[in-house]
Amino acid sequence: MRRRIAAAVTAVGLVAVMALFGGTPGASANSEKTVTVQTEQIKTFNPFISFFDSELNILGSIYPSLYQYDVNNKPVPYLAESATTSADKLTWTFKIRQGLKWTDGQPITAKDAAWTFNLIMTNSDAATANGSLVTNFQSVTAPDDSTLIIKTKTPQGNMPYVSITVTGIPIVPQHVW
Repeated sequence: MRRRIAAAVTAVGLVAVMALFGGTPGASANSEKTVTVQTEQIKTFNPFISFFDSELNILGSIYPSLYQYDVNNKPVPYLAESATTSADKLTWTFKIRQGLKWTDGQPITAKDAAWTFNLIMTNSDAATANGSLVTNFQSVTAPDDSTLIIKTKTPQGNMPYVSITVTGIPIVPQHVW
């Protein structure tokens, strides 16, 4: 029974991913609309509770993160164009790339990032997968659409890894969630 349920969830999940990217059954492998996903186990597409590699790889293709890995496996800005830290190393200010949109056409803003982090900081269910990444956060604000400010309790040097594709916190659209 468990195997049948897992297979059904996997099949539904793959169909959902294909629908997101416009893939259709029977499309040729060379088609720009074909998405092929090989996976082991998928229980959810909820980025707040996902922790299996198969789920994280798919979610990393759906939701943006502040950083991504470059070809040398080093973090480089993605949603964030840049980041600066205060002299006391307690405040990180990210400039968010402008002109990006969610699939429904709404703009991606710093307010989406602030909302995502604050939800994880204040909701134990949302903190299931990534709560440990925000335990040192004192506050997260977005004074405007292009500025994200994270204040930490103690200096934190690993900030680029907090929101990085696949292994970090994906940014979700506040207007949907």
